[in-house]
Amino acid sequence: MITSNQSIHTNIKLLLEPLDINEQVEILANLFIDLGVRHLPIQSSPQEITKHDIIKIILDDVKTCGDTIPNSLVRQGLVLLSWLEDIDLKKKKI
Repeated sequence: MITSNQSIHTNIKLLLEPLDINEQVEILANLFIDLGVRHLPIQSSPQEITKHDIIKIILDDVKTCGDTIPNSLVRQGLVLLSWLEDIDLKKKKI
């Protein structure tokens, strides 16, 4: 019997399959950030947070709450995006 989580996992894989690995990672990184931000105890709505505020918000949250799943998801998403950006910059130099 296929569970709901297995079905969702399969659907996500099917949606990502036609994309290259960098596009897949970018989508997952942004999803990590969205999921994490939605579960942080912050005053702003996720739509109001800019990429410039996010680092301060996350650092403040880690300082106040320690490592949590939401702030860890955001940090991992940011790491993945910065890694992709670094790869893109290296490609442009070649």
